[in-house]
Amino acid sequence: MTGSMQRFLTAVMASVMLISLSACNMHVEKDDKGGEKRVDINTPMGSLKVRNDQVTAKDSGLPVYPGSEIKPKSEHEDNKANVNIDTPFFGLKVVALTYTSKEDSAKVLGWYRDQMKSYGTFVECKGFTYGNKDMHEKNDLNKPVTCDNNEKGDSNSMRDSKSVELKAGTNGNQHIVSVKPTDNGSEFSLVYVRVRGGKEDSI
Repeated sequence: MTGSMQRFLTAVMASVMLISLSACNMHVEKDDKGGEKRVDINTPMGSLKVRNDQVTAKDSGLPVYPGSEIKPKSEHEDNKANVNIDTPFFGLKVVALTYTSKEDSAKVLGWYRDQMKSYGTFVECKGFTYGNKDMHEKNDLNKPVTCDNNEKGDSNSMRDSKSVELKAGTNGNQHIVSVKPTDNGSEFSLVYVRVRGGKEDSI
């Protein structure tokens, strides 16, 4: 799993646990292997919807590198997810999919540099950092994305220097491509993140 998916799904799971603790109405739909493909939770604190089925690259706003395949789902990792959290305090939408390609990571990265131009200016970040990361303050949501989270970490963070991230948009509305080399070619994640700070903000 590439950095962006790991980082955002970690934050999502923390929110899931918080909402689940006060769950008033929970519905879980399993797939044919016993995995959770749909989860709906409604509580006084807010609602949560998770979809692991019927998630496509189109939902991320980014195309799939030609010839790539969705990464096989493992026991501990999902290869795609569409998560929506709605509370009076914040809202969060995350779409993330991970693919594998037989092509070299440099070639995949070059292709996505061209694709990201459709979103205007983008930043290219070397490596990623994930660990204890605070949510952006509401006043920061409209600020353009930077590589700050990639280049700075804390004592509880881990770093992957082999990955490269392309990011476009703002802290509250961003598209991300994260690419890393593998023994058989490359692996990449397509991520879309939309955050709102309060009920007065739209998502």
